[in-house]
Amino acid sequence: MSMSIRRRMMSTSSGEMLPAWMGKISGIAGFSLAGKTISDDIVLDFGDLPVSGFLMSKVTISKPNTVVEIKCGTLSFATEAFGSNGKATNPWTLKLSCTNNPVAGSELTRNSSCTRIIGKALNVSTFGNGNYRRFNSTNLVEFYLLPNRVTLGESGIITGTLIDASVISVANGLKEGLETQQTITISNAATKAKLDTIVGTVSVVDDGDTTYHLFAEDAGGETTLRNFIENTKGWVIA
Repeated sequence: MSMSIRRRMMSTSSGEMLPAWMGKISGIAGFSLAGKTISDDIVLDFGDLPVSGFLMSKVTISKPNTVVEIKCGTLSFATEAFGSNGKATNPWTLKLSCTNNPVAGSELTRNSSCTRIIGKALNVSTFGNGNYRRFNSTNLVEFYLLPNRVTLGESGIITGTLIDASVISVANGLKEGLETQQTITISNAATKAKLDTIVGTVSVVDDGDTTYHLFAEDAGGETTLRNFIENTKGWVIA
């Protein structure tokens, strides 16, 4: 039997509907909605508690463009956290309102009907291989990465046609100055074509630990995103 979860059953913005026991624990491990039915927009509000091993795979989304928001302290994901494993369901948006930038785990969006991941940028050091790609869904059109963190291109990204801001975020996410040159494989032809049409300016960022370059879209700019990836970041595009 599926369990229907509605916004009013979870919490309010002030958190007064949170179960009393939540005030007596230091964190939540292995929270799972796997296989459940979500029938409306919901806010999973854990206050400032850390949540680890979050799992929401193979869910049924009853209404198109449903928004699922996760409010918590630090957040980490289980393997295939939002994967659908080929299950046909409606598109939905994940909003991350946690205190950290969660690491994008293995198979994060495998065959998922999730189209947008907004809120916090994801911490990504590798795109993963084969079925273990971090981004492996042709439904996904929007997500964001922390800049200058990706050190391994591996099998690249399988997505839908990414919006411009997301394409730029992926480019900025590539780490520059690597000893071994890496390749970013972009499966979607329309997304790849944007590398030649998006133009902008490049600035230098010093975050205290390292210095790197950041691309910003600007119609008056003279640098294409392709040029930025290949010549500034030093990556190969495939």
